[in-house]
Amino acid sequence: MKINNISGIKSLFFNNIGLKQTIIKNTFWLTIGGAGSRILKLILLIYVARILGATEYGKFTFALAFVLLFQVFADFGLSQIITREFSKEKEREKELSALLSLKILLSVGVLGLLLVFSFFITSDPTIRKIIWILAISNIISIYFDIFYAFFHARQKMEFEAYGRVLNALVVSGFGFFILFYLPSILNLSYVYLLGSLVSLVFVLALFKFKIQPLSLSWDRAIWKKYLFMSWPLALIGLSYI
Repeated sequence: MKINNISGIKSLFFNNIGLKQTIIKNTFWLTIGGAGSRILKLILLIYVARILGATEYGKFTFALAFVLLFQVFADFGLSQIITREFSKEKEREKELSALLSLKILLSVGVLGLLLVFSFFITSDPTIRKIIWILAISNIISIYFDIFYAFFHARQKMEFEAYGRVLNALVVSGFGFFILFYLPSILNLSYVYLLGSLVSLVFVLALFKFKIQPLSLSWDRAIWKKYLFMSWPLALIGLSYI
């Protein structure tokens, strides 16, 4: 009986059995992944302000906010479109390899823009360097959003939760270590980069072993098709900047 209960709990939170159960399961994991990771990072930022002071905290949040302004260009609404299209027809999942290459091109382009604009937005070399580090970190994070979109289409939100919670644990864990032993906003920015790299490796491994092997293809026809569908979402995203 005890084994059956454990098996039932496992099925409830890790398998897609029916519509109602799948909704409950995915809501649970999205809450864990989203709220959990945000709370951990919020606590970290509170301690950044307390330990490093208002001035240093202001510099870090300024750099972070500047980097986040370019987020919409790196995604360009593709994540939502991928979820919609892949959930409608499983056969379209074969287009993922072309979309991965498109995401690489968008990410590299946005990273280049961030590096160039960083010279105009501030004359402080420390803030500029933090912008560069956070830019790389954020581009990596946005890149594996394409895998989260795939997980959404498959109704496997627990995989996304794993990645987000892992990222938050790495950032908050190493972040507190930095604050107490090597306090500086520059070192803190490296922690964000480390968190993105660890999460990326984890998500890539998870996708390869749980979903399918990864590959890249350069199909302009697929790029055009998805960009045509996603540009209105990107335009909406720009209106919130």
